[in-house]
Amino acid sequence: MEAGAEPVIVGRTEHIFFVDDEPALGDIARELPEGLGSAVDVFDGPLAALRAVAPRKRNAIYSLQTTPCPE
Repeated sequence: MEAGAEPVIVGRTEHIFFVDDEPALGDIARELPEGLGSAVDVFDGPLAALRAVAPRKRNAIYSLQTTPCPE
């Protein structure tokens, strides 16, 4: 951060969408943003995530490129 720059605080309005096949990582990913007041949806696979993403607005989507997608 540059000297004199104000830190950016997120929270209260963001809705984060987190996809990972490791439940423990979902729990970790949920902790900090929720502590700042953001809503977090955690999904264990891409198909469940895709079913939920269309009807709802998200500010951020996090997904690993290596998350397996069942046929």
